[in-house]
Amino acid sequence: MILRDWKLAVSAYVCNPFPARREGTVTTHESSVNFRNLIRDLAEMYPFEVTEVVLIELVANALDAKADRIRVSLETNPNQLRLVVEDNGEGMTAAQFDEYHDFAAGLKTRGSGIGFAGVGAKISFNVADMVVTQTRGASFSGGSKWYLHAKNHLVWEDMPTTDLRGNGTRVEVRFRPTARVPYSSTEDIIGLLRRHYLPLLDARFLELYSQLGLYPAGLTFEANGQLVRRTALVDYMRLSDVREFTPQHAGKRLGYGIFGVAACDYPVSGDVCGVLLCTHGKVIKADLFNQFPGALGPRLLGVVEVPGFIDFLTTNKADFVRRGKHKEFERLYDPVRQEFKAWLRDLGVQPAEVTGIDDATKLVPFQLISTQPRSPGASSGHSGKVSWTGTRKGTQEARRGCARAVRVLRVSQPEEGAGGQ
Repeated sequence: MILRDWKLAVSAYVCNPFPARREGTVTTHESSVNFRNLIRDLAEMYPFEVTEVVLIELVANALDAKADRIRVSLETNPNQLRLVVEDNGEGMTAAQFDEYHDFAAGLKTRGSGIGFAGVGAKISFNVADMVVTQTRGASFSGGSKWYLHAKNHLVWEDMPTTDLRGNGTRVEVRFRPTARVPYSSTEDIIGLLRRHYLPLLDARFLELYSQLGLYPAGLTFEANGQLVRRTALVDYMRLSDVREFTPQHAGKRLGYGIFGVAACDYPVSGDVCGVLLCTHGKVIKADLFNQFPGALGPRLLGVVEVPGFIDFLTTNKADFVRRGKHKEFERLYDPVRQEFKAWLRDLGVQPAEVTGIDDATKLVPFQLISTQPRSPGASSGHSGKVSWTGTRKGTQEARRGCARAVRVLRVSQPEEGAGGQ
């Protein structure tokens, strides 16, 4: 309903979205659409704070642009908080730059990527006064200052790309003083990156994405100038009883996944447990597949990448659309569910299973709740190299960790072999 209303509301605006005028030497572009209801409705589709949505959407756009370095920084001064996301990706074309400012082009075709055209910038006007964008690519270079000109009018002015050192895109969001920003430190930023893009911070998963041609093998993230350390998920989360697998349907490999028992409850974030279903490196939601394993439940953790899930994402990328193509979705989903149930049986866990629930309620919502920093875990003894074919060399079962909690947020300087730039 919201998507349909979005399209209807902007239908009259599409024909001439950016009437331009010159003020001195500056060209300005103004839209007459009443954007406030549109961006409010879009924000309400997400289960996160608007300021969090802005960050994860800007990162998603950088990933879609094939960047191998994504820098996130938070700049403060006495009067304003500024979020800057900069990448060295392909940059925008002239048409993409217009779409970026066009509310009628707020959605991509499902399956074309994990970001949407300018949603991060557009939605930010719920909490921001200005968005400054600079982009440079093979065929286009341009920038804009986008701001509220009158009560219901947004204006963007052309500007040069003075802050870019090469190809890529830089977006600066200037939040209002009243904006609620849940990330105020380097560790907070890294925490959000881990919660939303955990597979992209794991060395083995990233190798698989490189094999698939999704992302460069050297992909790195920086938070306030510090490299986000790439780790082995099993070691980092101190998982025991580890199972690595490749879900299959009719003999076709669908993805790659790992299950394990963490040393503490909710190892990723408060109230987040179960299997993190991911596509193209983006965590979509956590799922226990309608299994209720009792006291062990909060310690269960899985990370499963299924590229085919990209065709079923909702606009907010926090759920899956299955209406009208349930069978197609189940071909991807059910192998993961069956593997999880088999793993629980091998652990000797006999979970209660509720039946007769509508399919739409079987997926557990992926709720992200703030957590305090936790202590880093020691090596689990898990090693080995995994390929997309599912083979592995030297893989050992991770030993059980001690009762110390796992630290979610971790900052490190570049280490040898870490892939730093």
